[in-house]
Amino acid sequence: MYGVNISSTVKNKPQIGDVYYQKRNSYSPIGNNDVHQFLQQLRLHNITLIRQIICIDEVLNEDDTLRLDYLQQFADFSQLLFDYGFKVILDFHQDIFSRQLGGCGLPLKYIPIHHRNIILKLGHESKFWGSSPLYSTIQSECWANFYSNCQQMYKNDLLRIITQLKVSLKSFAFYSYIDLINEPGCSPVKYSKFIFEHNIPQRTQLSQLYSMLITELEPEIKRFDTKFIIEPFNYDVSQVALKYIGLGELNITIEQRNIVVYGAHVYQPTFTSKLKAILLNHLKEQKKHGLCDIIIGEFGDLTHGKNSGKFKKQLKLFKQLDLTQIIWECDPNYNTETCTFVQDRYPWNHEDMSIMRGLETTKLGNLYFQSAKSKHVKILKSFYEDIENTYIRSIEWIGAKIRFNYCFKAIQANYVDIRIFALKHNIWILFENGYCYSSSPVLGFDNHKLIYCLGGVEIV
Repeated sequence: MYGVNISSTVKNKPQIGDVYYQKRNSYSPIGNNDVHQFLQQLRLHNITLIRQIICIDEVLNEDDTLRLDYLQQFADFSQLLFDYGFKVILDFHQDIFSRQLGGCGLPLKYIPIHHRNIILKLGHESKFWGSSPLYSTIQSECWANFYSNCQQMYKNDLLRIITQLKVSLKSFAFYSYIDLINEPGCSPVKYSKFIFEHNIPQRTQLSQLYSMLITELEPEIKRFDTKFIIEPFNYDVSQVALKYIGLGELNITIEQRNIVVYGAHVYQPTFTSKLKAILLNHLKEQKKHGLCDIIIGEFGDLTHGKNSGKFKKQLKLFKQLDLTQIIWECDPNYNTETCTFVQDRYPWNHEDMSIMRGLETTKLGNLYFQSAKSKHVKILKSFYEDIENTYIRSIEWIGAKIRFNYCFKAIQANYVDIRIFALKHNIWILFENGYCYSSSPVLGFDNHKLIYCLGGVEIV
C-alpha cells in the first residue's frame, strides 16, 4: 500500500515570529481546498492509506476536558476517508515532545513545571531537528518525567479520545490502525549515553509502556479489525545509532502480538549503503517481538533534494520488499493561499523535505512533490505516476522485475522471514492473495511454477 501523512497541525505551529498560538479553532487539514477533489486526487495517485495525525494538545481544553467540536470535525474527516475507501491510521503524534518545545503533540500538563514557560524554536530548514535530543537537557528531562509520572495520564488521554471518536463516527467503520505514540523519546539519548551504558533501566521503559497500552486499550477495539502500531525510540530511526536502545521485551500475549504492527520511520537517503542495514534491523526487531507486520510509517528526504538519486534507490528498495510506505507529508496548503489559518501558509522553519501539495496556480490542482531542487520534484512525481494505474503499471513493473518462475504459499507469519531473505539476497518479492512471487528462489520455501493472473492479464 502507498500512503500519505495528513495533519492539521505542523511542527511547532501555530506560530509566527515570537508569537505562540495555543490552539486552532477548528480541524482543517486541507484548508479551503475542495475536500472531495482532494480525496479524488489521492485515489488517482493510487494512495489508499492515510496516516491521520491527532495531537493531544489540540483536543484538550485548558481545563483538561475534551474539545468535542474539534474531535467531531476530526471524526467527520475520518468518516469521509472511510467513505472514499481509504484505510486510516489514527496516529497519536508528537515530535520533540510538545509544540512549545519545538515540536507538536503533548500538552502543558506533560511538561515538568519548571519548563512550562519555555518556548523553543528549532533551526532553519529542519537543521538539527533529529539530533536535538542528543544535546537538549529539556528533552532529556521531559522524557524522564514522562516515563516516571505520565504513563497513566497518557493511557487515560488515549482511552477517552478513542472512546469519544467511536461515538463521533457515524458508521461502524473504524480506524485500521492506531499508532500509540510517534517517535517516543528516551532520556539517555542525551550525549549518546545509551551507547556506553548498555544496562540502563530506561531501555525497558518503552516496552513496558506499550505492554500497558495494548492491554488496556485492546477491549476498546475488539469488535473492529484494528491493529496497534508501535515504534522504536525516536533516535533508533537514525542510521547513526539504530538499535543501540531497542524496544526491550513486550509483556503481551501471542494473540495480542497478532494485532501489533511494527512502525519504522526511514529518513536517511544520504546513506544508501546503510539503508539495507537500517531496514534489516527494523525487520529483525519485528521478528524478535513476533509482530504481525511492518509499515514504513514515515519516509522522506532530509537533504532538500541534494541526494535525489539516493532517495530514488530508497523508494526502489521499499518496492522491492513490497513494504507499505507512507510519505511525509501531504499538505495541500503548503506555500499557498488556501490555508484556513494564516500561520499555516508556510512552515515556520521553511522545511521542504518531500512535501506533497497542491499547485499554486489552482485551488488544488494535481498533487505533486515539492522540494528544493526541481530534479528531485521530477523523480518523486515520476515515482508516483508509475503506480497511478494499479494493474497496467503493476504488470509492466512486475514483468520487468519478477519472472514468476517462483511462487509459494506465504502466510502472514512468514512475511518477515521472506523479507529478510530477500533483502540479504537482492530478491524482488510481491505478496498477493496468500502467495509470494519472487524473482529468485527463497530458501526454505517450496517454490513451484504457477500462472498468475493480475488484472485479467496472464503472465507465465
